[in-house]
Amino acid sequence: MMTKFKVLISIVVFSFPVLLFTSCEKTDETIENISESDAAEIIEASLQANAGGLVTNIEDIVEQLVTAVTSGELCDTLYSSTIEEDFQGAKIQASYTSELSYEMTCNAVEIPQTATFSILTESMYSSSRIESDDNGNFTGNATNLQPSSLTMNINGDYSQTGTQALNFMEQKNISSTLTATLSTLQISKQDFEIESGNAILSWTGSTSDETFSFEGTIVFNGGNTATLTINGTTYQIDWN
Repeated sequence: MMTKFKVLISIVVFSFPVLLFTSCEKTDETIENISESDAAEIIEASLQANAGGLVTNIEDIVEQLVTAVTSGELCDTLYSSTIEEDFQGAKIQASYTSELSYEMTCNAVEIPQTATFSILTESMYSSSRIESDDNGNFTGNATNLQPSSLTMNINGDYSQTGTQALNFMEQKNISSTLTATLSTLQISKQDFEIESGNAILSWTGSTSDETFSFEGTIVFNGGNTATLTINGTTYQIDWN
């Protein structure tokens, strides 16, 4: 069960993590490196609902802005909130704290149209194969805030740095940084799910044995699914 606490402060206080893991076989003579499929598996894990990463940040900011428009919050005013969540699921356990801020811009009759936002997040999650401790930074803008629109569009930049303990045949500890540039994400105002959009990804880091770097793209397909492409190879991922 998930518990969530939100505190809204109408003042100026400011306030997809994600890392990768590997399914490797090890012999006495070789040390397996992080592979593309390992990277895809870790990215998918980091996108799980309530893990405190990119998908969680997107859902949180859309929910906040929908609530702000409905409640009649003022335009050209910087608002902030603190979000704390603990989650215990069948596949993943997670907790995170986010400091979120936003400012809406209205049209001539004071109907919100756009917003800028920033989210700083500290998160931890674990599964049977990975434990992750991360700090995230998400900045961007949202459009289609007006009540007549059923979806909201988001563009922005996301970065996450942290450490991961990978528990496979060979245990690995990773220090890594993930960045993502998001283009025209369309999110439902009803359930806050990503319906479409794209992201360009870069994931770099090191273990005690190697340094690594992967670049790729994500196409969001709706239904909590996406197509991840790394070096021309595609992976179907989900975060249900």
